[in-house]
Amino acid sequence: MQAIVAASEASTAIIAPGATIDVKTTIELGDHVGDAAGLPTPEPSLWEGLIPAPRDIAYRIFTSGSTGTPRGIAVTHEQLAASNNARDAVYSTRPTRFAMVSSISFDSSIVGLYWSLTTGGAILLPTDGQSKDFDSLVELVSGSKASHLLCVPTLYEILLSRRTSGGPWPSQVIVAKPDILLKLLAGTPITVKK
Repeated sequence: MQAIVAASEASTAIIAPGATIDVKTTIELGDHVGDAAGLPTPEPSLWEGLIPAPRDIAYRIFTSGSTGTPRGIAVTHEQLAASNNARDAVYSTRPTRFAMVSSISFDSSIVGLYWSLTTGGAILLPTDGQSKDFDSLVELVSGSKASHLLCVPTLYEILLSRRTSGGPWPSQVIVAKPDILLKLLAGTPITVKK
């Protein structure tokens, strides 16, 4: 992990309780579900004079690539803004409470994380225990009144099968279908039925 942090040139890290990492500032998370109450607030001086240029790096996402060694792919503020603007154009509502059931290590988590944070929404993160229990995930999504959810079809089918009728459910559900993505990348025409 330290090698990834060093390669990313991060000055701040959000870490699990008890974890250590060599960066200028760390923010330790507890088991806060659905609410940021109790989280430390960074000093305002930390952000002074930090207005990024469009081509500055917003984040790096690490992949193992073909070598098994983590490699950081830089994404600029300009690219991040274009990605979020595209979501605003496609989806009918911005996220107010995004249930992030994907691991932060998967690139699909970037959708919920940055789209929510750049439009004033909150992120609902499952605890380790919740992420391993389907009924707990249903409770997170329904009980926390998530507005948005993104997951793979298999997980969504399981969540729907465990959901009790009548409870709140996200108004926007994004189901990532790898087979459709592969067809689009191959140039195969796709028919969308509503």
